[in-house]
Order: sequence, then structure tokens, then C-alpha cells
Amino acid sequence: MRLYYPARTIDGGERIPAGRPLVFVLNHPNGLLDPIVLRVASGRPSRFLAKSTLFGNPLGRLAMNAFGSIPVYRAHEAGTRSGDASRNEASFARCRAELATGGVLALFPEGVSHSDPEMRPLKTGAARIALSAEAEHDGRLGVTVVPVGLSYERKTTFRSSVLLVVGEPIDVAARLPAYRQDERAAVTALTDEIGARLDEVVLQAESRGAAGRDRPRRPLDERSEERRGSERSRGGAPAGPRAGSRLRPDAGPRSGAPRSDRGRGARLLADAAAARRS
Repeated sequence: MRLYYPARTIDGGERIPAGRPLVFVLNHPNGLLDPIVLRVASGRPSRFLAKSTLFGNPLGRLAMNAFGSIPVYRAHEAGTRSGDASRNEASFARCRAELATGGVLALFPEGVSHSDPEMRPLKTGAARIALSAEAEHDGRLGVTVVPVGLSYERKTTFRSSVLLVVGEPIDVAARLPAYRQDERAAVTALTDEIGARLDEVVLQAESRGAAGRDRPRRPLDERSEERRGSERSRGGAPAGPRAGSRLRPDAGPRSGAPRSDRGRGARLLADAAAARRS
């Protein structure tokens, strides 16, 4: 990893709290390399959720265990083993146990790796894990959700650079009263906040320009209406381990780094690449 991406720049690394259990939430542009890049660049060993099919053969299982990954089961991948998806609760329990010991998780709430300029609708697993872990310990753990945006100069090019932009952390304990009153609503609200903060740190505009995939983003009100329509179509079904994906809220004030920071991040990425070439 250090050889393939020799220039690894972290913008906002001072926002990563020390001595607290962390849940890193990231966009997912480069498959299994994303959690490894985070681990190497941040210097914080972290465990991540990986789809159960990666554990299906001895070689894959060896690699996943080497990185401390935890399997997650998806109904569309379980085939005839429809009961597999229900095993997610055991996986979530392992995540809570990791946080209870002060550990670090790296989660990708989009649930799929892709190269699209727009983030996919978020799943609720990261919010559920963080809130339930904090609730099990009556708010004494200090679990913190840290959004991180990943931007690769050229992800398939040897000795290219990668930029990690760290956003404002989210204190989970402050959301426990709402969680105890209405778990589903609190999980939805935290998922929405994760999406809003991720949207600020993911270098979407710069990535589209660098990769030649520039296309305009849909208007904010259009995306907000799509989110509301998606929620209406669900008819208020309770959230679960396989709860449907959710779009970020796009109206109202946003937290985290301002959009001007994304231009600064792009300059950092260019500077890192220039330093490597020199």
C-alpha cells in the first residue's frame, strides 16, 4: 500500500479524537483498498464490515481475518440461505464489543463500492451500531462517528496519490435520549447527519473533473423530494439489519467542512502528486 500510493495526505487529521472508540464512515470508491488506505494513512488499526461472500473460500477467509474484518450478510447474496441475513445481529454484536474495548471501526454506509460522482443512498447500519453500542453502556463509552472523504488521483495507477479529508466528528452519546424515545427515528436522524457530513468531505466535484466524468448534480430540492418519496413508499416499516437505503437530507444548514474546503483538498492532492514527481 505504501508503495502503490506513496503520497497519502490527510486534511483535518486533528479532528480525529484520541483515546475514544471511533466509527469512521467513508465513501467507497476503491473496494477493499479503502479500509487499508485508511488504516495506513491514519495509523489507527480498524476493523471493517465485509460482505460474507468474501469469506466463502479459505484464501478469502484468511485475508479477511488478517485485517480483522467482520462478515455482513445480504439477502440478495445469501441465495437460498435466507436465514443468513438474520446473522447480521451477531456481526453487529461483534462491532459493539469492539467499540466497548475502545476499538475502531471503518464502515462504508453506501454498502457498495463504486466510481460514480454521486454518493449512493446510505444504509442505516453505521448509525445502528454506534447508537446501540453507546446505549449498552448508558452513554459512558464516548463513541464518536468520524466522516472521512477518500479521493484518489488515479486509483488504478501505480505510485499515484490519495487524499483523505476528515470532517467534523459526531458525538453519539448526545443522541441517546432521542434513541431511547424512538429508536427508528434516532437511527434515521443519525444516518441523515452522517450523509450530510460525508457530502461535505467527499471531493465529488474535483473527482468528476479529474476523471473526466463531469456531470451536474441534481438540484437539492429534487433529491430531498426523492428521499421523502422513498420514506412514504416504505409505509413506516421498522428499521432492521437489512433496512433499506436512505438518502441524505439536502435542505437546511449543513455541518462539517464548508465547500471551499473541498477546493483546498483538491489543491492538497495536486501538491502531493507534484511532490512525488519531483
